[in-house]
Amino acid sequence: MILEFVNVHSQFEFGLVSHALCGAIRVLLKEYLLLVTQLDTEFMKADLTLQKVWFYVQNSIRIMDNLKRLVVESGNKKGGALLNVMYRLMVNSSDASIKDLFAFLLEKASLPYFQILKKWIFSGVLEDPFSEFIVKENKNCKKENIEVDLNDKYWTERFTFREEMVPIFLAKYK
Repeated sequence: MILEFVNVHSQFEFGLVSHALCGAIRVLLKEYLLLVTQLDTEFMKADLTLQKVWFYVQNSIRIMDNLKRLVVESGNKKGGALLNVMYRLMVNSSDASIKDLFAFLLEKASLPYFQILKKWIFSGVLEDPFSEFIVKENKNCKKENIEVDLNDKYWTERFTFREEMVPIFLAKYK
C-alpha cells in the first residue's frame, strides 16, 4: 500500500509537495530494507532468534503502520492540503518518535511549498504548475484597463485565495 502510494504520487500531476513527500518516504523504505537485509544476514549465520527479530522490528512496525495511516488519510490531496494531513497526524500523536517521524516528513514535503511562497512574497512571481499553492492565478485576466480605470477588477480577479491550500501552521499569517 505504501509503495503503491509512492509510485502513484510520484507522477508529475500530483505536484511538488507530493514528490518531496514520496522522496522522504523512500528514505524510510530504504532504512526498512536495510533492516531486512541485516536480519537476513543474522539468519544466514544462524544467529537470529525470535526475541531478536521482535526487538529489531518493533520500531519499523510502528513506522510502517503510521506511514499507512498517512497514505490512507492523504488520499489524493496535494499541496497545502497534503501538508495539513501530515501536520494533524504529527500534532495528534502522543508518541514522541512518531511525532518525529511526521515532523521529518512534513519538513521534507514542505520545502517546495516554501519555495513557491518565497518567490511569491519576494518577487511577486507565482510559479505553481500543479495548483497546490494558497494563491491561484487567473491568466485570462489582463491588466490593460488599469491605466484607464483604477477600479478595474484585475486585482480582485487575477489572483484568488484558496482556503483549502493554506497549511495550518501558516494560517495565522494568511
